[in-house]
Amino acid sequence: MYVEKLQKKDYEELYYYLYLTRYADEIFCKYYKQGKLQENHHSSQGEEAVAVGSGILLRDDDYVVPSLRSRGHFWTKGITVREMMAGMYGKVTGPAKGKNTSHHMGDMARGVVCGSGIIGGALPVAVGVGLGIQKRGQDSVCLVSFGDGSTSRGDFHEAMNLAAVWKLPVIFVCENNFIAMGNSFKKEMAVDNVAIRASAYGMPGVTADGNDVLAVYEATAEAIARARKGDGPSLLEFTTHRWSGHGVKDPDTYRDRDEVEGYKKDCPLVNFNKHLIEKGILTVEEIAAVEQKVISVVDDAIEYAEQSELPTADIVSTNVYA
Repeated sequence: MYVEKLQKKDYEELYYYLYLTRYADEIFCKYYKQGKLQENHHSSQGEEAVAVGSGILLRDDDYVVPSLRSRGHFWTKGITVREMMAGMYGKVTGPAKGKNTSHHMGDMARGVVCGSGIIGGALPVAVGVGLGIQKRGQDSVCLVSFGDGSTSRGDFHEAMNLAAVWKLPVIFVCENNFIAMGNSFKKEMAVDNVAIRASAYGMPGVTADGNDVLAVYEATAEAIARARKGDGPSLLEFTTHRWSGHGVKDPDTYRDRDEVEGYKKDCPLVNFNKHLIEKGILTVEEIAAVEQKVISVVDDAIEYAEQSELPTADIVSTNVYA
């Protein structure tokens, strides 16, 4: 229903952010291995559709609490590639002025709530944001992203329960890639999927294909519509796969290589590219133009980050509390 309303410019925007998330990630991985980046990158390759398809629906007055891997949520909320790249280089022009990694950055002016290094720690924070929205009488929403491993922690269950009891406008988005760091999904829970857990708290639970950006878009649009009407939270589970280890340093020896290579046959970027061409929405030339625009933006961000200064001692010691 919601996808049917998309116009050509909307499809171009979706493809732009999908390609940006993939291309920038490839650069992040490459440059980290070359010793250029300060940040130990956690790749989102294979999972791009989840963040892009859900994040693109957020308004300026909505909030998002990104996960470790949901880079697309930063882009769709207005964080520039320059800011992200400078943060990864540890430069003073980065969001934390070189004092923190970019995947934990926040910018409340653009509705990006600072992330947490604690697995599942962002979930109760999102509930707090949702309570604030409700108390102000706004129709904004807060979207929080997390992995399947987080759903086996107490933070998840407490956050779900309270959000449901108070009917808070929180959209719980689980990026289920079936592997929590190096631990299989099957060792984490005795149920078949994450979404089924929603019924225990009195909220809708939906499982959709996380490699299909339009399926993600549709499910998220429905959940956001419910939340804006005051009908409370939803749990969205998007099944997907990460193509590499937990972080760039992780050799990923705990998974069968043929199995991982098989995941790449269901690439969210290739899937969407094929859909756009087959449905006559965009031409090959138009898609190429979008990709070239992304490459130019990333090249500019690299130059900006490399020319920026490292933080000086006086900057490092500011905003530090003891």
